[in-house]
Amino acid sequence: MTLLRISLVVMCLTKLNLLGQTVQFVDDSPSGSPVSFQGTITFPANPDEATCEVTGHNNSPKAIVAYMLEVHFTKPTGETETGYWTIDRFFKQGNIAAPQADFPVMAFCDSGHSLNGSPKPAAPAAKISALFIQYEDSSVWGDDKAVAEAMFQRTETLKYLKSLRDAYSDGGDYALYQALRAPQATNPDHRHRFMASGIRQRLLKLDSARAAADRIDEDLATAEEHVAWLK
Repeated sequence: MTLLRISLVVMCLTKLNLLGQTVQFVDDSPSGSPVSFQGTITFPANPDEATCEVTGHNNSPKAIVAYMLEVHFTKPTGETETGYWTIDRFFKQGNIAAPQADFPVMAFCDSGHSLNGSPKPAAPAAKISALFIQYEDSSVWGDDKAVAEAMFQRTETLKYLKSLRDAYSDGGDYALYQALRAPQATNPDHRHRFMASGIRQRLLKLDSARAAADRIDEDLATAEEHVAWLK
């Protein structure tokens, strides 16, 4: 067996050993974080289709109504990804996590972007950290940048919903239909309004303009109930 063939066999065996692995998430939250996490990430034959099973625990005596997390993982290919996952009840009723209770953390494995342009096989790893937490009494925990981002998403979504409501009031079904399907404008600040985008997609799935208008009114009424959560 030639040296080149031996090298190729070793490389293939190494890659096979790394793929299909399940590793534990490391909780990398700052000291004093009011939530803690535990869970796993599994890399199948296609490491881009990783699946996660993560549970959070609310260590506080207050219910949680919003959070933002950062997730970082290394694939068996050596590529590293960082993603952000936000859940917010500003436009919805109910809380995310009751006091001193577990709550599911889901769907962030598919987000993020590659940071390593020259990947080499590596031992897979994963870590998760809390960036922002808000409680039902409106108090917040987290770094200033994360808090500001959460408030930005809420206020921009409020503007969008009010513009849709005005379109419906002025022009009825057709005007709302046009507003919902209009190409999304490129914002001069180049910041992604992901909360507004998610609500837009939800409204587009409804079966009539009347149903969409009712949902818009409902979302705005709920936001008015939660106005104290804005900082």
